[in-house]
Amino acid sequence: MKRTSLLAAVLLCWLAAAAAGQDYKFEVNRNVSWLVIGPDGQADLHYRLTFTCAPGAHDIDIVDIGMPNGSFDLGSAQAAVGGEQLSDVRVSEYVKPYGVEVHLDQRTIRPGDSATLFFSIHLARMLNEDDEDKAYASFRFSPTWYGSQYVMGRTYLECNFVFPPGTAQDEPRYHQREFTESWYDSSARAPVYRWAMADAAPDEQYAFGASFPARHVAAGAIARPPRGIKLVLIWIGRVIAGIFGFILSTSVFWIFGLIFFFAWRQNKVRRMKYLPPQLSVEGVGIKRGLTAPEAALLLELPLDKVLAMVLFGLVRKSAVEVVSRDPEVRLKVLDAAKADQDYERTFVAAIGDKGAPVPDQLRTMTIDFIKNTNAKLKGFSRKETVAYYRQIVSQAWEMVTAAGTPELKVKALEDNNDWMMMDPGYNDRMRSSYGTGYYPLPRWWGPLGYGRGTTTAEQGPSGPAPQAQMPRLPGADFANNIVSGTEKFAAGLVGGSVADFTGKITSVTNPVPVSSSSGSSGGGGRSSCACACACAGCACACAGGGR
Repeated sequence: MKRTSLLAAVLLCWLAAAAAGQDYKFEVNRNVSWLVIGPDGQADLHYRLTFTCAPGAHDIDIVDIGMPNGSFDLGSAQAAVGGEQLSDVRVSEYVKPYGVEVHLDQRTIRPGDSATLFFSIHLARMLNEDDEDKAYASFRFSPTWYGSQYVMGRTYLECNFVFPPGTAQDEPRYHQREFTESWYDSSARAPVYRWAMADAAPDEQYAFGASFPARHVAAGAIARPPRGIKLVLIWIGRVIAGIFGFILSTSVFWIFGLIFFFAWRQNKVRRMKYLPPQLSVEGVGIKRGLTAPEAALLLELPLDKVLAMVLFGLVRKSAVEVVSRDPEVRLKVLDAAKADQDYERTFVAAIGDKGAPVPDQLRTMTIDFIKNTNAKLKGFSRKETVAYYRQIVSQAWEMVTAAGTPELKVKALEDNNDWMMMDPGYNDRMRSSYGTGYYPLPRWWGPLGYGRGTTTAEQGPSGPAPQAQMPRLPGADFANNIVSGTEKFAAGLVGGSVADFTGKITSVTNPVPVSSSSGSSGGGGRSSCACACACAGCACACAGGGR
């Protein structure tokens, strides 16, 4: 019987490893890029990438895009497939030294299917002083390409440069590779260079470069090589650093110092992970029905934001009122019976006589909240569940986009702000979505914070009953009010360092493991097999399309 169980376990591990090793194979049908240089010398990079996933290959679930340098602003990144916005954009684990990865989530491209990814991002640095003419600014750009082991077929490659406004048609200069065509864009008030290749190799790097008069951009935006005494000082500094580096590299104390530093760093990173790792074989299916704060724990949002979401839910239910937020957050319990979730009830109970959560009670409430949420997820696929709730976050923002009037946009915010907060680009999206027009503050946003609105009424012998009327703010002020208010509530609830608060939580919910061995890393049997399967699954999940 034991022999049969062992053979079955080995077979399951072999099947899981085979599935995890499924190859990525795809075509890059079109690779179209636009690099737009602004008057400040910074740049916006736009891509339109069309992929076809090969039959029998792994789904394209992640797309890697190389960056020209490390000045890209991840918070500015926007991505969409089929008109549906994608919110999960991260620094790439595969493209080095600079790259991002776009998680397609619900827009994953299946074998045999094609889809187009639209992507844009802001670059703070792009310009250098021209080697041949100091009065000119120069830049060089290579559109993203992909590993030869992943791609097949040929690509239509197109690269477009839009020069800064005010540049005359005859002022720019191309570098070694001559453009295919050029024209003057009257709307941009600038020339455009285009390179087009109908039969490019998707795994080959193609470089394009150009220069233009430096006077058309801010002087500080152009990187210039050091000269004179500055160059001498840099050279001396490098020599001294090299000498000390050699001495320190031969020191046994330096080696032990590095070991200590990385151990400390690993422990610090671990302290911010409050959910324990899943060491067992992944479950199946999606865990539906989580509340927004529970889903936020699953997505591992900072704990101060999770607690702010709990507060928003209680205010919306009229269970709690915020009576002040400056200089400190002060709460008032209106109707504790309306708190219908266990974590809501313990949160309300943690509110002290002075209107602030008692730190020890808030910490206990958070620990229980994490443990209960983790218990709900047992037996379900974490990966599928995370993708499901990211889709809900995306749909919450779609409701804002689809709203046709300021009142409807505010209604969408009232109903979905807790879900919208889970978007990593929440602050920027608030400012872009509510940046124009005039908006009434949400019904739970009072003059002192999240409370009741002011009341106004016509006076008369038999005048109407007072009605709540919230003031209207210009879009930029409205968005800044919501964003800054949310941040203040999140920080005010924790009442100190988020890292310290989280560290005290993780010491209970995700403690540092203690080795039970005497130093040997060997072993076998079912535990070793299950761990190997889990690792193979992780490698497969991280090797998304474009890698």
